[in-house]
Formats: sequence, structure tokens, C-alpha cells
Amino acid sequence: MDGTIGITLLLLGAIALVIILLVRSHNQKAKQQKAQREDIFNRAATAASLSISDREHLQERLLGMDRSQKMLVWLESSETEDLVELIDLRGIVACNLIRATHKLKTGDNHTVVTGVHLQLDSATGDKRSYMITFYDNVRNNQQEMPGLVRKAEQWQKTIKEIGDIK
Repeated sequence: MDGTIGITLLLLGAIALVIILLVRSHNQKAKQQKAQREDIFNRAATAASLSISDREHLQERLLGMDRSQKMLVWLESSETEDLVELIDLRGIVACNLIRATHKLKTGDNHTVVTGVHLQLDSATGDKRSYMITFYDNVRNNQQEMPGLVRKAEQWQKTIKEIGDIK
């Protein structure tokens, strides 16, 4: 009986050790990916001669602003690519908070928020719109949404002030 308890304790210890090693490995990989995103973001800002005064980390996304040059740097990372956008606020005519929703197929017409974005509309060049994602129901959990909505609202206010957008 004592041998069985010893073997059980040994197996539990080995399982616990494997779990600890897996968690540590995952955390190291996440730190490396975050450092890589920071490096890409900083290189893009430096290449454009920007001095980032405001910065927001949104998991795989980074947003930064150079107030004096009225420029935004937006980095969105996925498993396959890193997309960097440089957005000149002097050409932006609208900055709107967008809540994307989806109706559930239930009898009570319940809708869920699937995303919270800032949409920046440009009047220059190709008149494109930029979508800056703060909340995404795939990457974020529901409990994060109120805080991310507040961040989006604060950035909207700042962008409108800096870009002199009505």
C-alpha cells in the first residue's frame, strides 16, 4: 500500500512539473511575441521620424500617437503577418466609435457585441477608412469589453482634439 501511495505521489509530481514547464514555455513565447511587436512598432515610428507620446497595448495590437506631428501608428498582428498603418490625423474628417453586433438566432432577438472599433475616415488621397479595433469577441473575453470601450472613447476624444475633428 505504501508503494502505491509513493507511485501516485511521484506521478502527480511529474504531471505538475510538466504543467509548470508548459505554462512557463507559453509565457516566454508570449513575452517574445510582445517584444517583437514592440520592435516592429518602434521601427515604424522611428522610420517615420515620430516621437510616440501616447501608447496603448491591446493584446496583439498596438496604437500610438505623436501629438506634435498629429500622426497615429497602428500595428495589428496576426499569426501570419504584422500590419502597420501610419495615419495622418490632418487628413481625417471623422472619428466614430463603432459597435459591431450580431443577432443570436433565439426567439428573444438577443444581440451580442462582436467588436468595438474606432473608424477614421480620410478626406485625402484615396478617401479610405481606417478601422482601429479595441475589442474583438474572438481575441478578448466579455469581461474586458467595458474597459476597452472606455479606452476607445478616450482615444476618440484625443484623436478629435489633436486632429481638430468635429
